[in-house]
Formats: sequence, C-alpha cells, structure tokens
Amino acid sequence: RLLGAITVPVETSAEATRYIARGRQEKATGDMNAARLLFERAADLKSPAAAVEMGLTYDPDALRDPAVAAVTSIRGEPGQARQWYQRAEALGAKGLATRIQALPAN
Repeated sequence: RLLGAITVPVETSAEATRYIARGRQEKATGDMNAARLLFERAADLKSPAAAVEMGLTYDPDALRDPAVAAVTSIRGEPGQARQWYQRAEALGAKGLATRIQALPAN
C-alpha cells in the first residue's frame, strides 16, 4: 500500500485496521489526541501504517498540510515524529528515510 512515497505492508489485523480508520476520522475533525490514542493502539498491534500515521501527527511538515491545518493548530514535535517513523521502518514500512532526514533537529 502506498502513502505518498511511503509503502507499508498490507494490514493483517482487522482490529488495527479499525483503529486506523477511526484515528483518521478523529484526525480529520482535528482531535489529534483521540487520533493518536487510536493510532498508538494499532501500532501496539505491530501495524506499520499506524506507526506512520503517528509520525504524521507529530511531523511539522505534515501538520502544515492545508487539510490538517484547517482543523487543528497543534505544533509539530520532530523528535516524536522521528521515533514513530523509525518504529514504522522496524515494522516494515519503506520510503521514510527522506522524511526522517527532512525533520528539523530538536
């Protein structure tokens, strides 16, 4: 599956898939705390897609996306984004190196 230039293995856990879908709904409404809770639950089930989604909720560049910025004013946390992207890589996601390198230092 492709998320921009990021590829993640096909999700095998129905439970993780549900958490990710609900997390995306919460993110779309601007409730990042709820979205993060749901993405973290899915990541705990070893979901690389959920770990990428968690990274995106902390990534300053992703948070500047007009669709996200329109519903939340949350600030990026590059260190957290980096940790989540690295976890996603450990779980099998590919194509995150450029995004990790683009993150500002803390």
